Amino acid sequence: MAVGVPGPAARVVPARSLGRGRAARWQRILADPVNRRDVLVLVEDGSLLGFTAVDRERGELRAIYLEPARWGTGLGRLLLDTAVAALRDSGHREATLWCARLE
Repeated sequence: MAVGVPGPAARVVPARSLGRGRAARWQRILADPVNRRDVLVLVEDGSLLGFTAVDRERGELRAIYLEPARWGTGLGRLLLDTAVAALRDSGHREATLWCARLE
């Protein structure tokens, strides 16, 4: 199992989250090497299990997703801890968590 930065063609966003122009936004983020470093993926045996997206400049946790079958296993905590460490490494002592309302 590894946490790292995705490749430019990574598909890491749940389909239900891609409405209202979000797919194009995520494609731009993942295509840009500077922004792509702010997306951290959790991979096991080549399969994507989850990811986080942070804004290192603003100190924001923009997204955190984990396969529902992996809930309660501690992997969500691993993703969160990795995202918080990335923000700390960028000089932030506090962070904002963004939450989306899925319809």
